[in-house]
Amino acid sequence: MTGVRISKMRVEAFRGIGTPTEFDFTSPLTLVFAANGTGKTTMCEAAEWLLTGQVERLRDKSHFDQAVLFPKFSHSMQAPVVDAQIHLNGTAQRLQRIVAGDLTQARMAGTDGALGAAIGLNDILNRLAPAAAAADSHHLRAIPLRQGWLRGTRFLSAEALATLVDSDDGTVERRKDVFADLLGIRHLLEAEKLAERYVAEIGSRERFLAQTVAGREEEIMRLTVELESAPPPSISSAAVEVAAAEHRLGLSAGLADEPQASLGARIEALDVERHRRQHILVTRRDAIDASAVRWPERAQLVTAIAALEAEHSALTGKVAEIVLEGQKAGADVAAASTRCDTQGTETCTRGSANRVNSLSSPLLQRPLQHGDTESDWG
Repeated sequence: MTGVRISKMRVEAFRGIGTPTEFDFTSPLTLVFAANGTGKTTMCEAAEWLLTGQVERLRDKSHFDQAVLFPKFSHSMQAPVVDAQIHLNGTAQRLQRIVAGDLTQARMAGTDGALGAAIGLNDILNRLAPAAAAADSHHLRAIPLRQGWLRGTRFLSAEALATLVDSDDGTVERRKDVFADLLGIRHLLEAEKLAERYVAEIGSRERFLAQTVAGREEEIMRLTVELESAPPPSISSAAVEVAAAEHRLGLSAGLADEPQASLGARIEALDVERHRRQHILVTRRDAIDASAVRWPERAQLVTAIAALEAEHSALTGKVAEIVLEGQKAGADVAAASTRCDTQGTETCTRGSANRVNSLSSPLLQRPLQHGDTESDWG
């Protein structure tokens, strides 16, 4: 077991101790006797804070505020400092702890007395109490275990002492904890309690699983009896159901005497048909949804269609008139061509051109007489 012993300790600006005060613990036994309020408890709390980084009595649930360590009646800005000469596994070393802001910093020095760099809480606890938690434990679990180990093996409170001399049966577990702390095996006791709780929980789960397995076995036996007593499945009944489904879907039922091997193919064909019809239904539903979106425009579209139909009737009449006049103009041109055969070429050409112009001019002007624009006719 790791041995930690404080031989000398210097305390400054720590709770009730404002001025620097030195304590000598080099003797095998040191008895401190003083009046109340002179710093006896503060001295013990300073040693506890030096080793563990906190004071158990001053903790607020799981939180420890370093501000409670500052002297209440001192106007000095000096931060709390505890500096001690310790023997760690028989080797003399120096350990100092100081409040820096909202945190605490610890430094150690060798035989030369020079302090090194700041050491993290988990690292310093690992040096002072390496047996308090397994080497592979997570630091969040190892820190409280090692703090409890140091506190239990190095400090015996009045409450713990009263528990040791108490013979009440209700304090048996507490006495076990105090003895485990003094012997440095508190972590082993906690592991034993955890193992006992785990065994108890495993036992309850084992009983629950046994009951579940028994229930499942009874259900298996019941289903086995039902299957053995039930009549063999009728192949013809399945074929009848398939034929009925084919009839409802309008598919060919096939031969009534087909072997059972073709039943799977018929069922697959029914499933394909079902998916096809389902796709059609989905498509129709989507079309209906799309139509519903455009349905408010129906009245406007009906009005526009009626107007277009009216314009179509008027344009049809115009086109018919133009066709008739065009036919008449064609007949006149043919007659003029006939007369050209008996007259001279130049006279005939000039006369024909004048006749065509006289016939086509009314045709070209007629659309304009009905109110249309030239851009509507090319």
